[in-house]
Parts: sequence; structure tokens; C-alpha cells
Amino acid sequence: MRRLVRRLPLSVKSALGFALRRGPIKFAGFEDESLDFDDLHGRFFKDAPRCPAYSKALSSRHFDAIGTKTCQIMTAGRYNDLLTPNLHYIAVDADLANVEAAIARFKDEGERERITTAAYEHAMAAHTHAHRMEALHAKLQSL
Repeated sequence: MRRLVRRLPLSVKSALGFALRRGPIKFAGFEDESLDFDDLHGRFFKDAPRCPAYSKALSSRHFDAIGTKTCQIMTAGRYNDLLTPNLHYIAVDADLANVEAAIARFKDEGERERITTAAYEHAMAAHTHAHRMEALHAKLQSL
């Protein structure tokens, strides 16, 4: 049924959505459309404790750039403590105070080469899929 609905023209989808919002049959996807952000935040997140671990995470997109030797300009952060600012990527302060200096470094071909090579060698030495599988296997063996 979902495949069929995806293929419907936008006008038909809109009419269907209108009918489902006002008709006797309810669709859960429309239930929260009118929620106020402040109300939702206050009810579920305002008093929630902060995350106990730093949660700015490294993702596959970072590794895609590293694997293609693409120089990354990123906000300075820990990134799972796997990348070192200004060694594996050009770090920019959160307030962008050093953005001009970062751009100047990026424009320097030698600097880009140094950073991309360091990041690539670091990833290949310890952060490939094979490394992750070896670590998982070792952990399972120790259980």
C-alpha cells in the first residue's frame, strides 16, 4: 500500500491527507502535526539530564572524505576521539573566529596534502572495517 501511495500525484496525496485528518479513520502520522515545540520540549526534554558522553560523532561521511583524500574543514570537536584537529582536519572555532585562517590553510595545496595524507594513513592503520570486525571478534571471544 505504501508503494502505491508514493506513486500518487501530489494533489491526490494532499486530498488523501486532508480526508485522513478530518475523517473517522485516524492515521498516526498526522496526530502530532499540531504540537507546539515549546510544549513538547517542556514535557520531554527541558529537565532531561545532559548526555553523559560527548555525542559529536564521527560518521561514515567523514570516512568517505578521508578515503577519497578530501580535506575536511570542520568545527573543532572530539569526533569520538579518533580525529585530531589540525592534524586530520582543518579545525574551525564554533564562533567562526578563525574561518579566514582556515580558508587560507585550505587554499594551500601543501597543507591540504599534509592533512589528507595524515587522515588517510591514520584511518588505514587503525580504523577500517577489518579493524572494527577484529575488535568485535576479540570482544566476543572474551565473553
